[in-house]
Amino acid sequence: MHSKVPSLSRSSRFLIAAARDTEMVLRISLGAGRSRLIQQMLIENGLLAASACVPGLLFAALIAPSIVVRLGPTEFPAWLDVRPDPGFASSTCAVSPFPC
Repeated sequence: MHSKVPSLSRSSRFLIAAARDTEMVLRISLGAGRSRLIQQMLIENGLLAASACVPGLLFAALIAPSIVVRLGPTEFPAWLDVRPDPGFASSTCAVSPFPC
């Protein structure tokens, strides 16, 4: 079962890429220039990254502290600071639109 999951993931990426190629060919045939296509891709990637970054920051700010409270006191308590650091949050949001 484990070997099928990566192959399904790869095949779905190929299907998405094929649909994306068809879309780009259609846009080029309608007269879109290279800069317009690049602009569209950058805007779409930025919106996708923002839609992932905002829920992550909300999770870090709202839900993570309640998880730490639920851990409760232990024999060797550790101080966990799960508040979002503004510097880390801004650098994460700045880098998130760029794929690995």
